Amino acid sequence: MPLPITTLYTAITIFMVVGLALRVIGYRRLQRIALGDGGREELQKRISAHSNLTENAPFFIIALGLLEWHGLGSIWLHGAGLTWLIARFLHPLGVERRYPKIPLRVISMGLTLTLHMSSSLLLLWFAWQSM
Repeated sequence: MPLPITTLYTAITIFMVVGLALRVIGYRRLQRIALGDGGREELQKRISAHSNLTENAPFFIIALGLLEWHGLGSIWLHGAGLTWLIARFLHPLGVERRYPKIPLRVISMGLTLTLHMSSSLLLLWFAWQSM
């Protein structure tokens, strides 16, 4: 069974992972830091933004795929996908404190954890209905 909505948000998430990885690589090259963060706060922030996405993405993508497979409506799936993209776009901005007066990182993680919990509850409901 094709999962076109999950495929869409997976592809966009992969682009985001690559984009954040390139920011880490670029800074490493500029500062000539092969391993670790060299004690540079800017590199620590870039690594943190990248790793946070790679830590959370698998859970979201798997949950989205299972929800789509179980037949959750496309409006709900796109709502979750768009919320995911917004949260993941805001997180690096919050980590790097480009907008210090707005708690972007807190907003981002709130959205991310809400997605994780709501998708978990829906998956439990689908599992219960299938038994």
